[in-house]
Amino acid sequence: MTVQTIIERIKLQINDPANFTWSPSMLTSLVNEGYREFIMNSHCLRKHDRIDLAVNTKTFSMPSDVLMIYRAEFDGIEIPIFTTPSADSQLPSGWRNLTGLDVMAIVADHEGYGTIRIYPTLEADADLGTGLIQGSDGVHVYRCIQDHTSAAASRPTSGADYAEYWEVTTGDIGDGSAWADITDYTIYKGLDVDYAYMPTADLTTTDTPVIPARYHPALIEYGLALAQQQEKQSARDFGSSSMHWQNFNRYWKQARRDSQRGFIFNRRPMVHRNSII
Repeated sequence: MTVQTIIERIKLQINDPANFTWSPSMLTSLVNEGYREFIMNSHCLRKHDRIDLAVNTKTFSMPSDVLMIYRAEFDGIEIPIFTTPSADSQLPSGWRNLTGLDVMAIVADHEGYGTIRIYPTLEADADLGTGLIQGSDGVHVYRCIQDHTSAAASRPTSGADYAEYWEVTTGDIGDGSAWADITDYTIYKGLDVDYAYMPTADLTTTDTPVIPARYHPALIEYGLALAQQQEKQSARDFGSSSMHWQNFNRYWKQARRDSQRGFIFNRRPMVHRNSII
């Protein structure tokens, strides 16, 4: 259902069809608040992304919408995820300054996930592949996704067949090398991550929340709970006996269970966050 449909159902149940007490903008804000709360609690929205790596570099930026990283791979091999305290207790002493040829783990803390640290730091002669090049569009960097010998037809983005060999990245144009003809390019090794995310944009009345449709009623429950409590001038209390709060909590807890099961069965088991497996 759309946000407008959710709002209309809230208005009907709080007996305010003409918006005497709650304006459309106030109700839209309520829905957005419930939407973010639901996603934050349930981690029901998942994404996959590839982080381009570089030698002699310890930390790398993550997408801005990350809530929690659930799985990581380097060169097709699953690697463990540590928090900083667990890395300090379980990785070799001085792990922050150790170097190597392959990434064996990542260190990512719960507070923001703005950056992650790789262990060990990749040495200058680490093989990351040869395929990270500047596109002919002069704007984007492209990574190689299939080993090949370059030709005009495979050049991104002017070549007719380039999409078979290259994919666009979020990197700056200066991160890539100039493309060359009749050159062997190999798949660029990066860090593949699966993570729970939070949409960065607020919903408008014409939007449909991207959470599964079976959980849309949770946003109605949230709006009703908060609207009724504010009308009674009572404090917001998720631990109260309110039927609507209980229903909202029941929805997001079920969503979290469902998303965990789907992740485990569809993407292979999650990495234990505090030990190397």
